[in-house]
Parts: sequence; C-alpha cells; structure tokens
Amino acid sequence: MQTDFLIVGQGLAGTWLSYFLQQAGCSIVVVDYSNPSSASNISSGIVNPVTGRKLVKSWLFDTMIDFAVPAYRSLEKLLGIQAWHNRHIVWLLQTEFDLNNFTARSATEGYTNYITAVERGGWHPAFKETAGIARVSGGYLNSSLLIAAYRNYLQQQGCLVNDRVLANDVQLMPSGGVKWKNIEANQIVFCEGYLAGNNPYFSTLPFAPNKGEVLIVDVPGLNLGNSLVKGGVFLVPLPDGTFWAGSQYIHDTIDEQPSAASRQEIETALQRMLSMPYRVVKHLAGVRPSTDKRRPLLGTHPQYKQVAIFNGLGTKGVLMSAYFGHLLANHLLYNHTLPSEVAIEPFLTNG
Repeated sequence: MQTDFLIVGQGLAGTWLSYFLQQAGCSIVVVDYSNPSSASNISSGIVNPVTGRKLVKSWLFDTMIDFAVPAYRSLEKLLGIQAWHNRHIVWLLQTEFDLNNFTARSATEGYTNYITAVERGGWHPAFKETAGIARVSGGYLNSSLLIAAYRNYLQQQGCLVNDRVLANDVQLMPSGGVKWKNIEANQIVFCEGYLAGNNPYFSTLPFAPNKGEVLIVDVPGLNLGNSLVKGGVFLVPLPDGTFWAGSQYIHDTIDEQPSAASRQEIETALQRMLSMPYRVVKHLAGVRPSTDKRRPLLGTHPQYKQVAIFNGLGTKGVLMSAYFGHLLANHLLYNHTLPSEVAIEPFLTNG
C-alpha cells in the first residue's frame, strides 16, 4: 500500500492532523490500537480561558479558540455528530480573597468577554456555601465521542489500521520515504502521546508526562443544566447523566493504573463541594503527554526529513490540537515555518 502520510496515533493530535491533510487532498493511513485509557479518551474536554492562581488567560487563547470552534463545527458536520458545546464554568470561590481577585480580573482588558459575572454568596443548593461564584465563558468537548466517530469514519474510508507502530520497526527508505509492514509512505508522523518518550528519533525532546485520575460519579437529583463546576475538582455533566470529577497532576508515577490515594483525594474534594450524596461509578487513570514548558512540540526531524512528530498537548489538547494540527499540516505540505515556541530543532540538532 502506498500513501502520502502514515500517522501513528489517533488521539486529538492524530485526528486533527489527518483531517487537515485529507482536506488538502493527501492520502493518509492512520495506525491506532484504540487505547481506552488514552489522555484524549478520558479527558474532561474542558476549555477554560483563565487558569492558575493569578487567573491569567491560557497561552494564545484568543487565537486558538477562534480557530478551534469553527474547526470543530466543520469536523462535526463531516461526522454527523455534535461534540463541541459552549458552556459556562462556575467557579466556586471559597474566600473573600478569591472573590476580590476575580472581581479585579473581570475588569481587566481582554478578560471581560470571558468572566461574565462575579457574584457574592452561594450558587446552587447542591453545593455547600461559598464566599461567591464567578461565571466564566468556556466550552466542553465530548472528546471520546469525537475520536470514536472519526475512527469509524477512517475505517469507512479504508484509512485505519488497528495496530501499534514501534519506531524501530519503521524502515527509512533510500528514496526518502518510510516503510512499515506493507505500507510505504512519503512521511511518517508520530502522534503517539506520552509513549513518544520511548521513540528513539525524539527521545531528547523535553517531555514531562504527568498522570491524571478521574472518577465518574452518580449524583441523584443533581442537574447543572449547561454549566460546568470548578471547585476543589472540576465537575462535568456527561451525556448519560453521570458526572466526570477530577483531575490531578501526578509526576512520580507514570502509568494508567487507578490508585486508592487518588480516589480518596478526589472524593475528599467532592465532599467539600457537594451537599448531596454521590456514588462512584468508575475510576479511570491516564497519562498526559506534556512537556517541561507546557508547550506542544511539532515538526520534522532535522536529520530524517521523512519523520515528524506532533506531541505535548498536555491539559490543553482540546484547545490546541486543531490550531497546531493545521499549522503542522501546512508545514509538512508547504514548508511553512512553525512558531519557535513549539519547534523541535533546538533539541535534536547536535552541538
């Protein structure tokens, strides 16, 4: 089989890159083994404009959200689904300090469109009393629905191989292309999540994977409407009536195994937030493919031009994947220069 691009992995990175390459008229083959514990599959799907104690906007947020929403709408139309939803995120503010910080930030230029209200007092009878709340305009992606629907689309197109690709099994051809099993491609792009740290072509990149654990909980009688909640943990309504609760950032144990300690930590946060009983339905764990500076890494290997990578989306995969997938597609097709913040060359060039 001959193809223009062989793409390894079909999380959000592989999904968007393959979509944009196909839209440009290229032939693709995507190889993915459908890991239910992948970061893309168990992600909350939240796009939250303001983050951290200083309540600052995420890097390039305005640029990326303006690109991402129309892109998701286009992909939804292709797949016949609705996965992206505009949502308000209700922050539960525990102290006067938090309330004052949000009030000040809401008046800051560039934030007024995102922080739509700051209110004193409690919000919802299902939640314990707070100093106040802030309403933040964000979004939610049902990422597992999107990935499953796109996987089905690739299967229908004959473009999906259900398998794993190990970098050592890929042959670099004298012609400049690559060969894996019976597939020959002009280029291979690794979109393999946190496993990229084991890839000999890219092992010197500054990967910093971290583990997250989440609980799927049932809270009888709780109806949040179109709101997501940010307290000690995020609480996200799911289509089946349950709620996604999490997540954490664990750096010393990098595996996909749920732990009792993390479950207890999330449950403690839930008990501090909720005034209603809940029941744990499921406990999940996954590893985010992050980097030391929390910037994605993408581009073509400086020595092996037929080998490229798209990785490091971390906690911002829903926001970043479409924007940087488009930039990488243009780089691969038209040699467009990638932003220096995401370039891989400095980490791969000898000397």
